[in-house]
Amino acid sequence: MSKAQRKAFEDAVFNQRFLSGVKKTGTGQFPFTVDCPTQKEFVTKKPDGSYIEATLNAAWWAWQEAQKEHLDTKRLAVIRKMMGYVENGSHETVTIGQDDATRSFSIRSGNKRRYFGDSFSGMLDAAIEAEKKIKEDWE
Repeated sequence: MSKAQRKAFEDAVFNQRFLSGVKKTGTGQFPFTVDCPTQKEFVTKKPDGSYIEATLNAAWWAWQEAQKEHLDTKRLAVIRKMMGYVENGSHETVTIGQDDATRSFSIRSGNKRRYFGDSFSGMLDAAIEAEKKIKEDWE
């Protein structure tokens, strides 16, 4: 996972922790107290890279798994987009194959577009990137 994804995770868990620490204390201009460490304290890591706050280690693992699922959903969506739609006449046959000699994967939509990759997911990632350039409204 990238540093940006780690930062997004840490921001999200800290925001949740902060909000759970807000308590109403009465009336007045700001009738609340906040029982929450600073973000820097909350997401401090041990030398091995794991979080001092033990629950964050499990949350980080779950976050990473969710990101993988999101990527798999995008990969499946690229196949669906390449198939087109019968309703508007844009349908195509999508063929996925693997070259016997090079063991690389390919995906082809009709006779128009063909993308390659060293792995199945790499092939779909190549198709996603190329399709993004072709269609601005891809996502």
